[in-house]
Amino acid sequence: WTRLFLAQHYNVRGRHADAIAAVDAVLEGSPALVDALSIKSQVLASAGDPQAAAHLAEAARRTDLSDRFLNSAAVGALLAADHPAAADLTAGLFVRDDGGAPPAAMLYDMQHMWYEVAAAESFRRRGELPRALKKYVAVTKHFDDIHEDQFDFHGYCMRKMTLRAYVDMLAMEDTLYGNEYYSKAALGAIEVYLQLCDAPKAAQASEDEEAARLAALSPEERKKVKQVYKRGEMQRAPK
Repeated sequence: WTRLFLAQHYNVRGRHADAIAAVDAVLEGSPALVDALSIKSQVLASAGDPQAAAHLAEAARRTDLSDRFLNSAAVGALLAADHPAAADLTAGLFVRDDGGAPPAAMLYDMQHMWYEVAAAESFRRRGELPRALKKYVAVTKHFDDIHEDQFDFHGYCMRKMTLRAYVDMLAMEDTLYGNEYYSKAALGAIEVYLQLCDAPKAAQASEDEEAARLAALSPEERKKVKQVYKRGEMQRAPK
């Protein structure tokens, strides 16, 4: 454990070679130790090797398939390595099966903003700008939902006299759009809009690709995907 703490210290200091050496010393005696695998994945990511980091994050996840944290770490590493399809399937292992809807649709319904921002950045690096824009805009819409949902709490909090929670909610709403995820999504969406404006043919090609993906689904799966997104639009409709 001392070596693992030392490896994390070296990683923070930017001494990646020393950090890897410390972790490897641990892995020599315990090759399946999940903490060592996870820390080495983090070190490799910091050192600029996202592919190797994703491989080790997946190895750590497989040591305990019921661990949500390891699953989330593997998803993040896969997105950083620009493997969004694999990340989608991995995230889907902990998503409730809602009649065949793809994991991405259910993650959207659950407002998984960290996943959507990471997926948007991955799609953007891959040149799939419309798909990146879709993820960025989804995050901004989540914050619009949160802003609109506050009206449901005004009467409730006053009626139940939960005044401390009510004041905390008002303070949170005052700084809602200063949230880190909103800032990343809004800035990313602006930049992608500008890129699409400069390359309209690429936007049309990606839209055709999205239509082809939907066409490849079964009628039941397409219906479920449309229902999920329609439900999201209805929740955002003016009240």
